[in-house]
Amino acid sequence: MSIFTKVGQWISKVWKSLKDNTDTVAIAITEEVQAGLKSGTLTSLAQIVEDVLPTSGKLPEQVVADLQVAVPKILAFELAVQGLPDNPTAADIQAFETNILTAFGLSNDHSKLWTTLAAQVYGIIKADVDSGVKYTFAQCVIDVESAYNAYVQDLQNQQSGS
Repeated sequence: MSIFTKVGQWISKVWKSLKDNTDTVAIAITEEVQAGLKSGTLTSLAQIVEDVLPTSGKLPEQVVADLQVAVPKILAFELAVQGLPDNPTAADIQAFETNILTAFGLSNDHSKLWTTLAAQVYGIIKADVDSGVKYTFAQCVIDVESAYNAYVQDLQNQQSGS
């Protein structure tokens, strides 16, 4: 079992008991980890650990690689939890879009597509909950990834003129 599976299971258990502003703190922490990955700080730290502790092998490097894969998914999940109330309005979805764009440092070149992505995430999550799927952290990540893949497919279809 990987460390991220264990962390995901722990977050899943803890997530149920979170209150008020904890989502904001979680998002801030995840954004800082993402900034460390983008700036190369975490990669440099991993290299230092490997140099100082040669017995660690490539473990620090692997942790950084795993973080690069996991952090965007975790951040997307956190933003979805924070940004979409029950039965969101168009303004709620627009705010969700703005939060995602800001968190990932993206420009608003494809506003309609981002709004569509937000609506897809909400629709998939709501359909799962309404159909009685036991909703866990892992299921939410799967749903967000599913919406993202549908978004990418839509974007490719639009670009190819299909």
